[in-house]
Amino acid sequence: MMPRKYQPPAEYTRVESWLPTMTIKQSAVTPSPPLQITLLVCTRNGSRTLDECLRTCLAEVQRNGAPPAEVIVVDNGSTDTTPAILEKSARHNPRWLRVLHASEPGKNHAFEAGVRAARGEIVAIIDDDNYIGPEYLTHVAAFFRDYPAAGVVGSLNRLDESVVAPDWFPWAKDLLACERPLIADRVTVDDRGREIGDLGYIAGAGMAFLKRPLLDAWDSGYRFFSNTNRQAGITGEDIELCFLLRSMGFRFGFDPQMHLRHDIAAARLTPAAFWELCEMVGAGSLGLDPFLFTTKHHGTRASVKWRWSWQLLAKVKRWALSVATKGGTADTADERRFRRRRERHQCWGAVRHLAANRERYTRHVRQVASGAWTRLRVR
Repeated sequence: MMPRKYQPPAEYTRVESWLPTMTIKQSAVTPSPPLQITLLVCTRNGSRTLDECLRTCLAEVQRNGAPPAEVIVVDNGSTDTTPAILEKSARHNPRWLRVLHASEPGKNHAFEAGVRAARGEIVAIIDDDNYIGPEYLTHVAAFFRDYPAAGVVGSLNRLDESVVAPDWFPWAKDLLACERPLIADRVTVDDRGREIGDLGYIAGAGMAFLKRPLLDAWDSGYRFFSNTNRQAGITGEDIELCFLLRSMGFRFGFDPQMHLRHDIAAARLTPAAFWELCEMVGAGSLGLDPFLFTTKHHGTRASVKWRWSWQLLAKVKRWALSVATKGGTADTADERRFRRRRERHQCWGAVRHLAANRERYTRHVRQVASGAWTRLRVR
């Protein structure tokens, strides 16, 4: 059975009515305001690439023919020259750029501040080491116009040509946001190569999503489990956002014409840094779990699988299997060993984070299963 479509609050104007290409006949009805997109950049000590990131963003929002848009940058407590770069850029582009400050550590705080301040009905996440391609905004607007059921669309991400990639990079590029997103379940492809399906694993870099449903979930009490923070050893709020919007009945897209270059620092392309990232991704996967094993239970008794102890045992078992097995399909023995180790690190990250955050995980399971926000949940 197909889930019922997400029903936003009465005061929410559906995104289709905000489209700039919509023809409105002359009448006594006041036309809706045009569609506007917010490019949201959250940064902390991003001075190495921030200038170029802002240059590509501002060039796009100022391009003739681009949908009405703005750039918001949220500085999450930078201690390098980032504040000076932002002050200069904002002074030269007061019409297009706004700068906010979030002093509390963790990307979620900066992300929520930016989304709540956004004037656009669509928000696109651009990391401070991302450079968007020409007509990115046009393709974002066109996708949501052509696919009204979509809640999220991802871009075609590539490693910037200036970066020297290690030999193992092809086996790691998906976790490094240098790959196309995975769209699954009832996927269709149009004549422009755009995909839409019922499930999407879409990296935050270049991701565009509808703002209003996320605000509705937040205002109804939903809080992200994942909060990208290297000190806390977790990342993955982007995929948790995908699962949240999927539970609200939205679909997911990929447009290969939405181009983005990722200028990854050399320090992040060492094996040690990548294994650390794998463990952070594994920890963030805990935010997705409850969407897979809970539904709105309406007061019925919770399953034993909802308990942190059951989930911890399941993850320990998965880690043990990742150690014991030879790995999946691979072209070479080196690739097979790499992928096995990658799986082990992700499993171990989930085990370690769950063991250290049992009560927080339990609260997350409960909110996903039966929190007030589930009035918006359709699957």
